[in-house]
Amino acid sequence: MKIAAATGAQSTVPFPGLSSLLGPALDHRGTLYVADAFDNRVLRLRPNGTQAVLNPTGLNTPTGLAFPPRTGADG
Repeated sequence: MKIAAATGAQSTVPFPGLSSLLGPALDHRGTLYVADAFDNRVLRLRPNGTQAVLNPTGLNTPTGLAFPPRTGADG
């Protein structure tokens, strides 16, 4: 589910072929990352709506994602 910050409007974000979603996380730019545990992959949804499956890195059943706090050097 996507919720617009300005209006609170809700819409469904299509992510085809998801198996077992675990550990959604947002980075400081508002990009959503979702661990798809049973398919051993991580999906990315940018605020502009573009979606991608991240390059495989040997993950085996990813279950949680986290990003470090934003610092002044992050821009």
